[in-house]
Amino acid sequence: MEIEKVDLEMLGTALADQGAESRWTFDPLSGESSCWFAEGDDEPDEEALFIEPLPSRVWYRDMADFVARLSDKQLAARLERTMSGRGAFRRFRDEIYHDRDNGQLITAWNAFRDNRAERRAVDWLLDNQQITEEAADRYRTTHPDPEVP
Repeated sequence: MEIEKVDLEMLGTALADQGAESRWTFDPLSGESSCWFAEGDDEPDEEALFIEPLPSRVWYRDMADFVARLSDKQLAARLERTMSGRGAFRRFRDEIYHDRDNGQLITAWNAFRDNRAERRAVDWLLDNQQITEEAADRYRTTHPDPEVP
């Protein structure tokens, strides 16, 4: 399958979804990911692959990597404080979006988070033999982490 046929954003969303009431599937023929609810939905197609979400520590690492790249050390320290204990994801998000006037920070975080999720989607495709190692390497090379302010 060609990476361009896959909705990497949706596959990245599936890999991040920690919800217990739904499962995600990937259709290797169309390249589409779909949310599947066990109660009420028809069974997924036989050829569909189930997508297991990645552990939250993987997504937590994105927050830590983003904070480590910030040039504003006061902002970095403030964000770092939000990352301890239960509720870290919510507190981090709240702090990022707290100052709506700082659109540059919001834009940078969204680009960083989305890029990481899409690269993980490419890794998932490779792990599930949907793309070649060469295709995955090409994608990773052309999609490095975006700049952080």
